[in-house]
Amino acid sequence: MRLLYSLGSHCTSILAVNAALTATQTSTNVILQNDRLTANLLKSLGSIVGLTLDGENLLGTRSGSSGIGPYIDCYCIPSGLYTVGSSSPTYQVINGTDSTGTAYGGITLSDTYAPSGQGFHQFWFLRDAETRLHMFSKLTYFNETTSFLRNLQELRTLFRPNTALWTHLSTNKEQAAPLPSRDARSKQVVVQEATWTLENTPNDAYYNQFSEYFTKYSFSNDWRSTIAHGMYADGTASNGTNFGAWLVMNTKGPLHSDLTVDGIVYNYIVSNHHGEGTPHITHGFDRTFGPQYYHFNSGKGVTIDQLCSDAERYTDSSWNAQFYGSIAKYRRWTFEGKINLPKGAEGPVAVLRKSGINFQDNAEDIKAVTVYTDEIFGDFIEDNVSVTARKTIKFSGKWVEESAGTEVWRLGTPGKSSGEFRHGNALDTTHPLQPREHRIYWGAYDFPTDFPNDVNFTIGKSDPTKDFNTVHWSVFWPTHDCKNIEKKTATFTIQLAGAKTAAGNTDVYSAKEPWANLPLTTYVSGRNDGLRFVIPWYMSSSCIVRSAVSCYQVKVKLTFPTTWLRAGENSFVLNPSFNRTNIETAVLPTGVYVQYDALRLELA
Repeated sequence: MRLLYSLGSHCTSILAVNAALTATQTSTNVILQNDRLTANLLKSLGSIVGLTLDGENLLGTRSGSSGIGPYIDCYCIPSGLYTVGSSSPTYQVINGTDSTGTAYGGITLSDTYAPSGQGFHQFWFLRDAETRLHMFSKLTYFNETTSFLRNLQELRTLFRPNTALWTHLSTNKEQAAPLPSRDARSKQVVVQEATWTLENTPNDAYYNQFSEYFTKYSFSNDWRSTIAHGMYADGTASNGTNFGAWLVMNTKGPLHSDLTVDGIVYNYIVSNHHGEGTPHITHGFDRTFGPQYYHFNSGKGVTIDQLCSDAERYTDSSWNAQFYGSIAKYRRWTFEGKINLPKGAEGPVAVLRKSGINFQDNAEDIKAVTVYTDEIFGDFIEDNVSVTARKTIKFSGKWVEESAGTEVWRLGTPGKSSGEFRHGNALDTTHPLQPREHRIYWGAYDFPTDFPNDVNFTIGKSDPTKDFNTVHWSVFWPTHDCKNIEKKTATFTIQLAGAKTAAGNTDVYSAKEPWANLPLTTYVSGRNDGLRFVIPWYMSSSCIVRSAVSCYQVKVKLTFPTTWLRAGENSFVLNPSFNRTNIETAVLPTGVYVQYDALRLELA
């Protein structure tokens, strides 16, 4: 007798089962199957084309690249997109029992892209009594003649159904929405890349409950706060039984954010959608990514939150560590750290990174530590940490908050986000589901209407949630009063939650773009000689146009003599190069912009 999981007060069933887990192979297919979940992989495609849970078809009818998955593709070959398994793949079927005594089956796909010699390996595993697919992905490149191939721009696995079964999208338990209807999608109007207005179908459930705009970027999220995301079936197409398909996030990045779900359940392992750095594919590149897994569940009368909560139970990978230890030889080590934080620090995050570089560019080895928190300017940084396989590394340190003198004022919270400002994290109360305003298409808010005289912000009087925008397309003026100025040096700190130069989010320099390196100039109290800082092309991101308030972080400290300040009111005019644009190949706005995290003035 085996007891299946329960969801709140709803118990799915108690079944007597005799069927054992099987992994079988024919000339055309490989099938993983236990008593509840069946995954059928088509060898010629390199993808699962049949997936059933408790007899329900979760994928629907295959049509082109829909009705398949999970499968893997990437932007990684010289010409761009490649679907792993589309060359001449070979397969191996694995049957075994892990150290807990649980039977498992597995599929390994090996594929070589002949023109470059890149190697691809994809692994799917299913355990007895489980309703989830454990997945690993591996990429290799060995070529001394062409030592640098390109960047690994995208690497992702996708569950891509083609069925009316699925009715709702879920980023997390904070945000879910009904899928736009077929009628709404047929009448939608493009407003930018991957973004549509549903104004032609105002009675659509998505339009009424969530937003008049639909974009996959509304459902993007930062990995730090993502536990499980996916799709839900409300039972209308499955005789009252509810289903869920989830990607459980047990592997995370501290500032990484990306797409989660839009009718496809994504596992974006690598990407630069929001300006994050990507690894270079060079001679000797040999990396395994994972584990990640897709979780499938069902029940009668269960809500989207209940199915999501069931998936979230498995975000801690310690529950399946013994299984992973049984299926792979791996090198593991444990890091234990104790760091005394500055007063007022909230929500500390520790990041293991490569020594000597910004942790946002951490695409290589992990031999240094960065710690950051909300409320505190700057980071705690420790380079050259010794890492040894199968060892516990212990570390201790004290973080002293950075300071350039007496703080006169600050604007914003140094939390690596512009969400505290207008149209940021505030809830859209005009729709019942109340998404955060930044998740809606940026064009839903008219900057000239909101700020007809640009942004004029007075320290101590203005309200950051109303008088300071989450994105700045041109010029603004924060002002403050100085009383007695006895110090000699002023330090003005600018922390950006994201900035788009003419380089966009691809980190590719083009001499055809005069604003690939974008000047951000600060004018103090009417002076003509501004403090100039250039945002370099490789720190550019595509943030607010992809509905995000936290992307590639940029920081600078500008110093000037206090003689530039005067008793009484002073102004700081920050000008991110008015009316500057770039050549945009996608349907996106061409203007450059910045998103402020926090500003601070100190005197010493």
